[in-house]
Formats: sequence, structure tokens, C-alpha cells
Amino acid sequence: MTIRVPEVNLYICIITTSLCAMASLVHFMFFILILTHVHCVLLRQPQVVYEWRSLDYAWPNDTTKQQFITEKRYIVENNIITGIKVLDGSVYVTVPRWKPGVPSTLNKVMTNLLNSEESILEPYPNWKMQTVGDCDALQYVQSMEIDPNTGHMWIIDSGRINRLTDQPEDLCPAKLVIYDVRSDKLIHIYEFPDNVVSRTSNFMNDIVIDYVNGVASFAYITDTADAKLYVYDFKQDTSYFFKHSSMGI
Repeated sequence: MTIRVPEVNLYICIITTSLCAMASLVHFMFFILILTHVHCVLLRQPQVVYEWRSLDYAWPNDTTKQQFITEKRYIVENNIITGIKVLDGSVYVTVPRWKPGVPSTLNKVMTNLLNSEESILEPYPNWKMQTVGDCDALQYVQSMEIDPNTGHMWIIDSGRINRLTDQPEDLCPAKLVIYDVRSDKLIHIYEFPDNVVSRTSNFMNDIVIDYVNGVASFAYITDTADAKLYVYDFKQDTSYFFKHSSMGI
């Protein structure tokens, strides 16, 4: 797996067009704008910043790592990155608990101090927040968003793990966690009521932040399992959802 981050997100597009006109026998004039040439040049090629053959973590010590392996709480092949966000030069990634053996579902990418050519994942914000079965911790994170104005990370936790197995576990209510990555402080936790987000069937998989007068005020969250769109109102600290047959598969 490779993450490529362009040093300069600048593209130059040269567009050349010609206008052709045709007049019909019934005196209608049609104008057709023909795009004859589009040529985009990337000023600087992307560079490899981090890459992995398999994901490993910043373990407290070797004993802890071996214990996780023995207890099948760390199964290398079940660890896959899905979400990625960048703020102030730091890269944050999610590793959803689709299957058993994912020790940390939200992480910060770092360079292994013992091997500078190897990238590893540091559980974010810490190991305690990754505890399976602790509803105050993160259970299943697939997506998050960061408000660059405040440094607040909006994290959606479905509360359900191992959903790609024959024995999914509905451990905790779904919740939204807002964490300040710049000051390393918890801002707020909102637990979704069961009549909004089902504890036993939801698949909260993506989030978008909406701003009002420059302030992050709403979060829109998709649910591909229950075919819902959730709305979280930060000011009112409440949530509701939209559902329509057209949103299903």
C-alpha cells in the first residue's frame, strides 16, 4: 500500500476550443461548442511519502505485541487502511474492524524509530481509546473529517465490529467523537439514540462537515446498510435522519 502526496497541488490546463455554427432549412441556428484540445500538465510528480507491505503499530513493547498475536487480537492480513486525512503535515488513517485482529482503528502515521525506512501506525489518540468492548473508546472507525480552521477531528464510530464475518458484534451505540488534534484534547462525544441510528444494523461509512458563517456546525453521515443520511446539529447537540427508497441499492 502506498500513499502518494503531491508536494504542490497545482495543475495547469490548456483548453483550446472552436465554435461551429450550422443553420438549418427551417432557419434554426444551432451552435455547437467543440472542445478540440485539452492538455493538463502536472507541475510536479507525486512522491511516495509512506508505504507498507503490511501494517504494523507502535507497540508499547514487544511483549504486548506478542500477546496480541497469541490472542489473535492482531492478525496482520485483516488490517487495511480506508480513510486518510492530513493536517499540519501529520497523516491520520483509519483501519476499520471489518474482521478480528485490528488492534487500533484510528491512527497517526509515523516513522519507525528503529527502522527509518519503515512506516508504522501510532494509535490515536492513544492505546486506551482503542479498547474493544469499552464503549467510551473507539470500536469501528472507517471515516473521519478534520476542520482545518480549528484542528477538530470529527470521528464517526459505528459501534459494531467484525461485520464481514459470520459473527458480527454489536458492542456499543454509534457515536460521534470530536477531538482537537492540535491541543490533544477531547471536545465532545455525542451518542446517537437507537431511534436514529440502529445499534444492530448500521454501517456509518462516511462524513462531511457543513459550515455556517465559517463555523463547523453540521455533520452529514451516510449509512450504506440502512440506506440513511444522518444529520448531526452541533449547536443543538441533536441528530435526525433522512430515508428514501431511492437511497437503497
